[in-house]
Amino acid sequence: MRDKTLHTIAIAGLVFATFALTATPAHAASQNCAASHGTVIDIEIPTTILSQTIDAKVYLPACYEESNQRYPVLYLLHGMDNNASQWVTLGAPQAADAMPVQFIIVMPHDRMEVSFNTAFVNEVVPFVDENFRTIDDHNYRAIGGLSYGGGWAIHIGLSHPELFSRIGGHSPALFYGDAPNLEFWAMHLPLGIAINIDIGEGDPLLENSAQPIDSLLTEAGAQHIVNIYGGGHTEAYWASHITEYLSFYTTGW
Repeated sequence: MRDKTLHTIAIAGLVFATFALTATPAHAASQNCAASHGTVIDIEIPTTILSQTIDAKVYLPACYEESNQRYPVLYLLHGMDNNASQWVTLGAPQAADAMPVQFIIVMPHDRMEVSFNTAFVNEVVPFVDENFRTIDDHNYRAIGGLSYGGGWAIHIGLSHPELFSRIGGHSPALFYGDAPNLEFWAMHLPLGIAINIDIGEGDPLLENSAQPIDSLLTEAGAQHIVNIYGGGHTEAYWASHITEYLSFYTTGW
């Protein structure tokens, strides 16, 4: 785990002051701050891999600016034909405010370029670690997504266990041609990687994606949990499980 000082920077018009960093996760707000709700800001992440700058929304926990602590990071990926606002619309920031541990949420915009996963690993994660007070340790970093974003979360998380210790796929899509890759990655996962998949019983991706992913992980001997609930492939379904999702990602933080 690296220990570094974050110098004064400006992101999307928001200026962060210089802080002395610690490696302790924040479990409570700063005593010098009375805020009870986090904030969501917009940032732009430079890229040499994709055709456009990567827009993202970032949830910063209450009293982030006043504290001198470092925070775990959760990356949430949106569904097809949506954008970085989807998880905000579903209520992720409000659910995070109610969690017993504080953490940062990064929600990047995926414009469905084939090299998104490469840019995510090589540009998004390093940018966030350099520009926010994160705990740069895979035990304090999680990735999840819904639908198309769930497919990316499983793809990226399984192929980069050195970066993420918790992986979530909510009504996940199984990418075409990805099955042999997922099985290979799952067979070589180190111990301690937690995988959680959920889907509605009325979701068309249940038979086409979620169950095949479950079978691949089972055949590879990868420990994982699959939950099938009532509901379909809808935002109402995902919104109803937001607290459950965040509880999974933040376990151990």
